[in-house]
Amino acid sequence: MTTTPEDNVRPAIITDISAGMSKIFALKAAMELDLFTPLRDGPMSAHQLAKAARVDAGKLGLLLYVLVFLGLLEVKDGKFSNSPEAQRFLVKGEPGYMGAAQRIWGEMLEAMSKTAESVRTGQAQGKMDFAAMPQERLNNVIRGLLPGAKTAGRALAAAYDFSVYQTLLDVGGGSGGLALAITEVCPQLAVTVVDLPNVTPITQSIIDEAGADSRVRVKTADILAEPLVGSYDVAVMRFVTQVLGAEENARALAHLAQCVRPGGVVYLVAQVLDDSRLAPRPAVTGNLLFLNIYDGGQSYTESEYRRWLTDAGFEDVRRTGLPDGSSVVIARRCA
Repeated sequence: MTTTPEDNVRPAIITDISAGMSKIFALKAAMELDLFTPLRDGPMSAHQLAKAARVDAGKLGLLLYVLVFLGLLEVKDGKFSNSPEAQRFLVKGEPGYMGAAQRIWGEMLEAMSKTAESVRTGQAQGKMDFAAMPQERLNNVIRGLLPGAKTAGRALAAAYDFSVYQTLLDVGGGSGGLALAITEVCPQLAVTVVDLPNVTPITQSIIDEAGADSRVRVKTADILAEPLVGSYDVAVMRFVTQVLGAEENARALAHLAQCVRPGGVVYLVAQVLDDSRLAPRPAVTGNLLFLNIYDGGQSYTESEYRRWLTDAGFEDVRRTGLPDGSSVVIARRCA
């Protein structure tokens, strides 16, 4: 019997993708149960950890070995301990704690399960509308975004010199996490966080809880509706452009330009595509989420950002990146 090239094809990619689903569910469950915090001070057996976490020991044991396989736990002589990464980012109270992010993972997973219907209808079936969202759900989402915003703020402050600025505008700053992180590193900065009217009470409560109301001011405004009031040395928009449609982005950046002083700088943090639309990976795969939660938002190409910024009155446009895989598009306001 002769074979054809097709006979040697195996479903390797399909199998790999399907096997990968277990990763996110294992991590989400471990974060919901807060399994990493009890291991902060040293190894524990499955029964000891089950008692500390108040869960079933038999089921927990199965999950623990999955977490070992994924590299988040280590096991020796029947006792489990955190990996270095889990110890730093998944233990409550640690500066890099990311556990709160699982608050919105459920919403993201549910939204992406509707991909076929979103594509079929042309309408986002898991729409995330910050302007119309019930307050309890909005509070959950905004606070779920806080750890990532803080991480981004620290990364920005480490990568770029904000010590030369006195005033910073954070547009769509939501959780206030980026502002909190940057002002910790650059205390000379007077930061204003701007967001929609139903968001800013949550922002203000987070700023108050952090005791940062003396260095971070919260204002209500809609950058799509009109230019923002004030004049700032630097402005940051993190994950705002990918929420908006193309025409909305052009309008938002035109409005933003009017409150950035001549020579001032804007940092746009987003999932930015190469012009091929095939890289980088986070921007490509991010569109799976975006098509389900936004009517017009998506990952846009570098060329699109350059055009919007140039038309709005910015120059010296360049693109760099952050350790989390997101891009930073930087531009200077024309003098």
